[in-house]
Amino acid sequence: MRKKIISVVCFLLAVFVSHGIAADSAPFFFLQLSDPQFGFMDNNKSISAETEAMNKAVTAINQLKPPFVVITGDFVNNSKSKEQIAAYKSMIAQIDSSVKVYMIPGNHDIGKVSRASIDNYKKNYGETHFSFRYGDCAFIGIDSNIIKEEDKEREEVQFKWLEQELQKTKDARFKFVFTHCSVFLKRMDEPVNYSNFSLPMREKYVRLFQKYGVNAIFAGHLHNNAYGKVGNMEMITIGPVGKVLGTGYQGMNLVKVYPDRFISEFIALNQFPKEVVMSDPATKTTESMSRVRFKSIRNLVMAGYQG
Repeated sequence: MRKKIISVVCFLLAVFVSHGIAADSAPFFFLQLSDPQFGFMDNNKSISAETEAMNKAVTAINQLKPPFVVITGDFVNNSKSKEQIAAYKSMIAQIDSSVKVYMIPGNHDIGKVSRASIDNYKKNYGETHFSFRYGDCAFIGIDSNIIKEEDKEREEVQFKWLEQELQKTKDARFKFVFTHCSVFLKRMDEPVNYSNFSLPMREKYVRLFQKYGVNAIFAGHLHNNAYGKVGNMEMITIGPVGKVLGTGYQGMNLVKVYPDRFISEFIALNQFPKEVVMSDPATKTTESMSRVRFKSIRNLVMAGYQG
């Protein structure tokens, strides 16, 4: 029986090879969410509305089971509120253990940048940045607070780390960067405001990202959606899970990654699909990517076709 299973697996691998499909370049999807910001809706008096919204987000995550999710900051409204922090962490703990969770801080999670505020963040949530690979794609998250406040020493340390991580991505098919505050919202030359980087910082980071071929930057902070592009690099700012501003609505960002492209779509929490379908116009085929897991291969039937 074991030999038969091994034979079938080898046959399936042969199918992939014969069709020119590398395992690292197989289509996949991930979710980005931002700004649950517990306490914002009721001015820190209650967290019931944010709890309800975050519960919808977690339910959708557990239904779809992406390989990972990225949360781009502002988990709470008051960085010193034990109630808000505990509520957020309780919701994150309910995400299926098979789904990895990566987080970077928002301005409300740290407050005024200082040794104490950063240490407090790390104590509650972990590191302020991340870098990892999934398949042949690279994912890097940075702390935008030290950039926005232009904390020279910390910003330079992070910038050096960021460039070192980007240098490792030369062989990556796609390179994605995550930040809480947008580098810019719609245009590189737009006026400086609460929701983007200063012009010198904007130019500094865009120059670095373009040097290493970053494909997209994902952000939150605006509590609304915005889109910009410089050269071939996209700047994607998404709305919140929590309180909306302007014309925004509560939702999460679904990012589908194909061998030759990626598609980003911000979907309302109450309209999230129960499965993710990856469509390939080149072959006119579709495939459900919602993951079903089995504890063992006992009693399973595996088959290949058109080898």
